[in-house]
Amino acid sequence: MLKVLYLANYAPAEVGSGALNHTPEGNQPKYHKEIFDILEEIGLLVVPSRNAQTLIDNWSEFDYVFSLLNRAKYRNSEILVSALCEYFGLPYLGAHPNVRAVAEDKQVAKLVAKQFGFNVPRSKVYQNLSDVNSSPGFAGPYIAKLRYGASSKHITENCIQDSWAEIKPEVRRLLDLNDDDVIVEEFIDGTNISMPVIGGLPPTVLPAYQLRSEKKGQLVTYDQKRHLDGGMTRSILEDQAVYDQLRTRTLALYSELQPLDYFRMDFRLTSQNVPVFLEFNVCCNIGSKSGFSFCGERLGFSHKEIVTKILRHSFERQKIAWQAF
Repeated sequence: MLKVLYLANYAPAEVGSGALNHTPEGNQPKYHKEIFDILEEIGLLVVPSRNAQTLIDNWSEFDYVFSLLNRAKYRNSEILVSALCEYFGLPYLGAHPNVRAVAEDKQVAKLVAKQFGFNVPRSKVYQNLSDVNSSPGFAGPYIAKLRYGASSKHITENCIQDSWAEIKPEVRRLLDLNDDDVIVEEFIDGTNISMPVIGGLPPTVLPAYQLRSEKKGQLVTYDQKRHLDGGMTRSILEDQAVYDQLRTRTLALYSELQPLDYFRMDFRLTSQNVPVFLEFNVCCNIGSKSGFSFCGERLGFSHKEIVTKILRHSFERQKIAWQAF
């Protein structure tokens, strides 16, 4: 039986216990538990842990690492697990460390996307408070966001402002909160569009979906993503011309950055139906309530089938022989 180390912020505290901490993370504990359950259901011997130290101390005990671990309190924590697995020669879920690094850096990701013909918003990085004395060099409206990190952490409606004078306090707030880089980006008025993809040759490109929010500027907040706040709805993107354009460019990016076991491309679609690239995520939510699962259902895949399909590709590309696949 294959022995899998399951790393997740809210992995069950003990095998089979289902124990979860009470947390302001909303649906995250449930998400991490349901993935753990699926891995057990398909016949894997799963050891849960909430700390990458388990991998460092016991790497030789495992055949594979399935990691959803992210947002630790040190910079670029998302790259640690894949880098360690490469060092130990241990197969793992996701993407190579260099690709993961590109995805986690929203500024670098835009520079890469631009090379593939994507429209990208203008932006400027602010690394410390003294940088805030200089304006971005392009006209507003603006949105301020963290350069690294996931799930729109610390982003509120105040992060969208028309002028530099109005956005400057938000840049200072984010710098003070995180001691990390902040991006001031050209705010793109439009609708949020996401395209989920499962790796493979060829990859499985799922339907794209629209994510609408009642917040200012269609902003989707951290609390909405964690289902702690309402006012957010999903629907399948029905515009075939837009979908075809996104699919062609997404496949071009995939061909250069693979292997990617799964990922999601995020855009803003303007009123003129022009898609503008925002970021791509190689550790996006694949829970039963996620956009990934929502789009998979459109093609007839159950949540368990989506997770299994991702895992099957990951096993095949890393030459892991397992009778269940």
